Amino acid sequence: SASMAGEPIEQAKAALRFGLERLAPGDRFNLLRFGDRGEALFDEPRPYDGRSARQARAWIAELGTGGGAREHGAIERALAAPLRDGVDHQVVFIGDGRVEREDALLQAIDEGAGGRRLFAVGVGSASNTWFMGKAAEAGRGTFTRIGRIGEVERRMAELFAKLGRPLVTGIQIAFDGAQPLD
Repeated sequence: SASMAGEPIEQAKAALRFGLERLAPGDRFNLLRFGDRGEALFDEPRPYDGRSARQARAWIAELGTGGGAREHGAIERALAAPLRDGVDHQVVFIGDGRVEREDALLQAIDEGAGGRRLFAVGVGSASNTWFMGKAAEAGRGTFTRIGRIGEVERRMAELFAKLGRPLVTGIQIAFDGAQPLD
C-alpha cells in the first residue's frame, strides 16, 4: 500500500530476498502481494528450483507501493492453499500492518489457519505492531519487527530459526497409577 513507500518497501523486499535464499530445492513456496491488487507470483505454491527462484527475484524487484490494504485476498489465498500430509505449512506475512477492517482480517486468519502457522513481520518504524502481533497470535505463529533496514538480516535469521522448528502436535500423556487433576 502507499503507506509502505520508502524504507518500509525496501525492508520488505530485503526480507523477501532473505527468505528466498533460505529455501532448499523442493521446498514449495509462493509470493502474494497484499493490498488492492492481490496478485500472486504463481497460481499455486511451486517447488523451489533455479527457474522459480529467478522468477521470484524478478517479481520482488518489481514490487512497488500504491493503492491501499482494503482487500484481504492475499492472506485468504495463502491460507486456502492445499495442505499436504507430512509438510509444515507456514505463511509469512510481511508488511506495515496498516490494514482496513483489522477485526475481519484477524477473524479470517483465526478461522483459516487450520494446519498452518502465520508468522507476521512488521516493517517500518511506524508499523502497526498491535495488529501484526495479533495476526501472529491468531495464526499460531510469532511476530518479528524490523524497524530499520540494517536489522533485516538479523531479524529474518531469528525468524527462520523459528520456522525451522516445527509446531509440536499429537502429544499424548499417559499416567501410570496416578490420575490427573481436573
